[in-house]
This record gives sequence, C-alpha cells and structure tokens, in this order.
Amino acid sequence: MTNSTVMWEVMAAPGRVKDLVGWLRDDTRDQIPQVERRIFVSKDDRVVAITSCSHAELMPALNPPNELILRAPHQWQFEEISG
Repeated sequence: MTNSTVMWEVMAAPGRVKDLVGWLRDDTRDQIPQVERRIFVSKDDRVVAITSCSHAELMPALNPPNELILRAPHQWQFEEISG
C-alpha cells in the first residue's frame, strides 16, 4: 500500500488563526481517512496541514468558512517514494 500526502495551505483572516486551526482540528476530523495529520502556523498567519493517508483520492477538499480566511486554500497531493 502506498501512502499519499496532501499539503493544504491557507492564509487566516486577521485575528482568526486560532479559529481556523480549531476548525481544521475539530470540524474536519471525521471527513478525512487520515493516518497522520500535522498542523503548522507561520508568523504571518498561514496555516498548513500535512495529512498522510492510504487513499488520498478519498480525501475531500477542505473548504473553511469564508470568515476565517483571506483567500481560497491551496492543496497539493504527493506520493511517497523510498530509497
């Protein structure tokens, strides 16, 4: 089985980074067949989630509420390679 990794990135609306991270942690938990998810926040209020799973094609696009973001999220899929 090959694991896929999806990197998701968005810029939080001013003062809303904690709400955006909360939405990502709580509201999306049951939507994603995840193996592992790591969430990162930058000093300029960018939020990045890196999620690994065995079936990335089943992973829905994450669309946070508009009031939490400055622009639509970007999402990229990566395939793990070894050696």
